[in-house]
Amino acid sequence: MEAVMKMFYRSAIIFGMLGQILYADALSDKKAELERQIAELEAKQNEQKEVEELERRLQQLQTKADQELSGQTPRQQTAPQQTYPAQTTVQNPNSSGVITQEMRDAEVKNIFGKNRNGVLLGIGIGSVKIDYLSSTTSFNENFVTGNARIGYQRFPNNKVFGGRIYLDSFVGAGTFKDGATTMQIFTALNADILMDFNIPNTYSYVGLFIGGGFGSFGFNYTPASIWENLTTLTGGSGFINFGAAITLNAKHRLEFYAKKPTTNKYDDKFHWQTSTLLNMVYQYTF
Repeated sequence: MEAVMKMFYRSAIIFGMLGQILYADALSDKKAELERQIAELEAKQNEQKEVEELERRLQQLQTKADQELSGQTPRQQTAPQQTYPAQTTVQNPNSSGVITQEMRDAEVKNIFGKNRNGVLLGIGIGSVKIDYLSSTTSFNENFVTGNARIGYQRFPNNKVFGGRIYLDSFVGAGTFKDGATTMQIFTALNADILMDFNIPNTYSYVGLFIGGGFGSFGFNYTPASIWENLTTLTGGSGFINFGAAITLNAKHRLEFYAKKPTTNKYDDKFHWQTSTLLNMVYQYTF
C-alpha cells in the first residue's frame, strides 16, 4: 500500500511539472501573439503618420503653386486658407497646335492599350479562278472565297516597320447548273513584314506588306452524274503574300490582300490550275 501511495505521489508531481511546462508554453505563445499584434498596430500607426505627413506636404505644395499662379507670394497672404486638390489644365507646350508623335503615342496607349501590337483576328472575302479539265468535264470559273486568320503582330517602339505571324485559311466553293459542286481550300502558317506610315495628326496609318507561308491545299470536284468520277487533289504548297492596308484608330485594319500559291498546277489524270487569291480582309488587333 505504501508503495502504491509513493507511485501515486510521484505521478502527481510529474503531471504537475508537465502542467507547468504546458502552461508556460501557452503563456509564451500568447506573449508572442500579443507582441505581434502590437507590432502590427505600431506599423499601421507609423504608416498613417507618414501618409498624413505626405498629405500635408502635398497641400503645402498645392498652396504654393496656387499662390504663384495668382501672382501672390506667401507674405501677401493675410491668413492661411485650406486648399483642396483641384483639377488643373495643362497647356500644350506646342504653341502651333500641332500634335507631336510623342503626344499621339501617349494618347493612343491610354485609349487603345498596346496600340497596333497584340493578338489579331481577321475575316475576309474574295475570289479565286479555277481551271479544271477531265475526260468528261471542263470549266474555267471565278469562285467566291471566304477566309479567316488568327495570330500576333508587333511594331517595335511604334515605328514604321513591324511584323506578324498568323495562321489563315481560305475556302472557295461553287455549284454548277447541272448540280455539280467544287471546293478548294488553302491553309497556311505565315510571316509578313509590315510597313505603315502615320497619317499626320491622326491615329491612322497607310502601308504595304509582303511575306510568305507554308501549308496545304485541297481541291474537290463532285459531279452531278453517277457516271462521272469524284475528283480529289491534296498536297503541300508555299505561299507568297502581299498587299496594301489602311489602319484606323490604331486597331481596325483593312487590307487588300493577295495570296499566291507556289503549287498551282496539276496535270496527270486531270488538269487543275488555280490563280492568285484576291481578298479584302478586316483585321482587329487586341
